[in-house]
Amino acid sequence: MKKSFALVPILFVSSLSMTSCGVLAPFNGSQNIYDLTPVLNPVIDKDANTVEFGLYPQTRVLDEELIASLNTLQPSKTNGWYLYLNNYYAKIKGKIATYEVETRPSWYKQFSNGEEMIDGQEYWFKCEPIIWDIITKNDNDYIIKTHYLLDAHRFDDDSNDYSQSEIRTWLNGEFFDTAFALYNKSKVLISEVDNSASQTDESSVSLACENTFDKVYLKSFAEINPKANTSSSFPKADKNNEARMTDYAFAHGGYKITEDMGGGFWLRSPSLRSFQNRSEKPDAWYVESKFCNVLTDDVDMTDLVVQPIIKISSK
Repeated sequence: MKKSFALVPILFVSSLSMTSCGVLAPFNGSQNIYDLTPVLNPVIDKDANTVEFGLYPQTRVLDEELIASLNTLQPSKTNGWYLYLNNYYAKIKGKIATYEVETRPSWYKQFSNGEEMIDGQEYWFKCEPIIWDIITKNDNDYIIKTHYLLDAHRFDDDSNDYSQSEIRTWLNGEFFDTAFALYNKSKVLISEVDNSASQTDESSVSLACENTFDKVYLKSFAEINPKANTSSSFPKADKNNEARMTDYAFAHGGYKITEDMGGGFWLRSPSLRSFQNRSEKPDAWYVESKFCNVLTDDVDMTDLVVQPIIKISSK
């Protein structure tokens, strides 16, 4: 590769389709190679249910020959990822979630293929287009959420004020810059995020904080449409809040609630209620995917994962 093209690699993107003006184009199921000059724009599928936009490590690499080749490489200037045969890869050390690890079944430590993860061992992951589910559409703007739970991150060290939280900083900084490094960031619009008392439960209204203006954010307690749970003092979320972790999120410490990679994902809403009582740390709400239980945990819990939300323009 010539030196002048070192920062504009060619990438296999299996299901993208773009128009010359960057408008969301119908998905036609074709496979193409795109020169990332200019950067890639969001693409909507033909049924207007999902969008492909951004790139993130997701699927674990299992091919031993490929792993041997990847182990000879130096990281690129793109997120520290490794470029090999027109694809990007990421390498991390596996981290087993500590939550109730002694009492959990054997699948608690297993990747999606059933192989046990070894704590501290290096694993490779392929960086793949991010699939987003469309929540709402308003003229040319779409509010979308990731189809998969992409990564694990704590809410904060010692505060459940979302406006000042570590997770908000990470979403709008490292996550945003990583996921859209090769994409048209201008398509992501700034949203006014409602952090008022109406977004959490009635017992926690005193914890409301100021609204924030974000490119990436999380759902609130109110937005998951909680309903009474007859078997618990904690509510249930709507079934459309079901989601699964990627192997990458699992390897980053996300804990498995179900054998099929169900995980617990943070909401942005603070809580005065405490489900776990693990420490004196303040609590925030989260959702147990698949079961859709809505629970709380200490803000410094590192085993919960994220389901980012963004607003994009199709203009």
